[in-house]
Formats: sequence, C-alpha cells, structure tokens
Amino acid sequence: MPNRYDIQVFTTVDDIGKDSIDAISGDSAFTYGWFKTIEHQTNLNFTPKYFAAYESDKLIGLAPCFLDTIGNYFSFGPHVIPFMSELMRLGERVGIWQKRILVCYSPFCYRSKILLSETCSKKDVLHLLLEKIDYICKKERILFSSFLFVSEFDKLLSNEVWTFHYKKFPWKYTYYIDVNWSNFEEYLTSLTRWSRKTIRRDIKKCRENGVIFNYEAELGELSEKLSFLHSNLFRKHNKGHLNSPYQPSFFKSLNEFAGDSVKVFIAQKKGKVMGFSLRMGHKNVLDSIMVGFDYDFQETDCAYFNLAFYEPIKWAIKKGFKKIYYRFTAEEGKIRRGCKREQIFTYVKCYNRFLDALADVYVKRKYKNCLC
Repeated sequence: MPNRYDIQVFTTVDDIGKDSIDAISGDSAFTYGWFKTIEHQTNLNFTPKYFAAYESDKLIGLAPCFLDTIGNYFSFGPHVIPFMSELMRLGERVGIWQKRILVCYSPFCYRSKILLSETCSKKDVLHLLLEKIDYICKKERILFSSFLFVSEFDKLLSNEVWTFHYKKFPWKYTYYIDVNWSNFEEYLTSLTRWSRKTIRRDIKKCRENGVIFNYEAELGELSEKLSFLHSNLFRKHNKGHLNSPYQPSFFKSLNEFAGDSVKVFIAQKKGKVMGFSLRMGHKNVLDSIMVGFDYDFQETDCAYFNLAFYEPIKWAIKKGFKKIYYRFTAEEGKIRRGCKREQIFTYVKCYNRFLDALADVYVKRKYKNCLC
C-alpha cells in the first residue's frame, strides 16, 4: 500500500476547506456548503467525523461520517442483532461501548459515498479510508459502522466494503433522471403517449387556475415561509410530529453556505406562495432536496408535479445538468415522468467478535436476502 497518503480525521469541514472538497465532489449533497449547513443546525445535533486522505497536502479522498445521534440508522437500517438499540444503550450505560452508530452518508439525502480524486489510485485510497474508519471505531468503542445508502452503481465502494466484512442488505429504490434533451418538448417525446397527455394536463390545469411558477436563488427572506410549508408536508406524512426538522435557521444557513448552488422553485396564486421545491446543483448533477405546500389551496396536486418535475427539468435542460436525483416512494408517478430506478444497499459492520458472530446467525434467519 502506498505510504505517500496521509489519512486525517476532522470534526468540521472548515478544517478541510470549501475548494478542496468541492473539487473532488460531483454531488451537491457532498459539498462543503451542504455539510457546513448540517453542522450549523444545533437542533439536529449531528456529530461529524470527516475521514480525509491527502497526497502532498492535496485532498484526494473524503469519507463523510456522522455519529448517529438522531436515530437515522434505526429509521432506515436493519437490526442485525436481537434488541439492537436496547443492547447498545445498555452497553453505554456500563461503559463497554457507545450507543451511537458511525454512519457514512450525507444527512437527509439518502446517499452514501466516498469522494475520490480522479488523480489518485482510488482503490488504495479507499482501502486506507476504510482502515481508518475501523481504527477509530475500535479506539472510541463504537460498536457498529454503516454505509447506509450505497448505490448499485458504486461498484468500487460495494466491492471494497465487502472485503472489510460488512454485511450487505438490499434497501429501497431511489430514482434519477438522465437529462439528455435539448428542450422540454424532446423530454415529452421520450415518454409514453399517456404520460405526455398527463403532463400537459397538469401544466394546463395550473395555468387555468392562475398558478404561476418562478424560481428564486435567494433563500434568506423566504426562510420562515419555506419552513412553514415544509412543516405542512411533514405533519401530513409523519403523524404526531408538529414541525419539520428544517427550521428557518436551516434555510438561512443553506443560503449562507451553499447559496450559489441552491434554486427554489415557487408556485404562487394571487400573489401568495402555495408551494415550493428546493433543488441543489453541483457540476452536472441536480438534487431534489425537499418540497412544501399550503394545503389550504386546492391546486396542490397539479402544482406538486410542476414543482417537483416539470419546472426543474426545464431548468436543468437550460443550465446543462445531466442528472437529477429523486428520493424513494411514489414510484409509479416517478417512472411515468421519466425516472429510472436505482437499487440502494445498506452495509453494516460490528466491531465486537461475539456480537458479530451472533449477528451472522440472526440475520441469516431474519433476513433471507442478506449477504453476509
């Protein structure tokens, strides 16, 4: 293994630098601006650990990891031992290990990646980063590490974590659109006749009801409104929760640290904002971050598809983006509008030999589709 590489661990992206991170990233969810925004949210209580690889003081690799203080792993990942969360809490209480899992991912974006420069030996650098993750987990008594959302297309990461004895679980499908059209009509032509008819009806319905779409690059003055609209959506799909985790401070921070990559698509009727769609772009990739609505308006159904698909697609074509990421759920509506499926896998590793052996037996019985 080449010894010219230096692996360091940081707790803030400020110690790495915006230009260094953004130069090796091809994804807006893995940029300085997004990570700095996450760090700035005291209500979210993230604890980052950025594993950085250097060659002659030049950043060539980055594994963004977070100690999971908000329970994202247990919301989306598999329980690989019986009573996993309870056992972790007990272990922390008696001082054996921490109750938190080290998760390598970008928060709220459902993707796990390790950024690697095109100028380095990617496999060697990835191997060293994974070794460092193992070392830190053992040193700090972290019981589990996980790559929570690994794409089926990330063959290098998938193959390498497998050699590091991570257990592999199929998760869900996320979705993406390859933007290879020169105008919106070409996009429509690429779809089925039924889809074209549906899209034209959605656009016409909004126009006839006086719904106007535009986009904003400045989030500061919209922060309160965007948080309110997303809270409406959040309460609709998360019974018992009063507000979205995206408070006004989140949008203000996003505007401050990633304002040059953010675009907000706004739906208005009679001068009032009835909905929005937030997108982030970096290099040739556009990411769908969130939407929000005022459900007092009756036209939110047709406005949703305009905000989530048609307006961003028009803008992506105009600006030269080649790919748009979408989240999971609502598969039928996404497929009909040109999305493709992307299988996501979860990888989990246990650092206690006894519990790891128990996990091998447990997951083979409980998860027939697990590869371990």
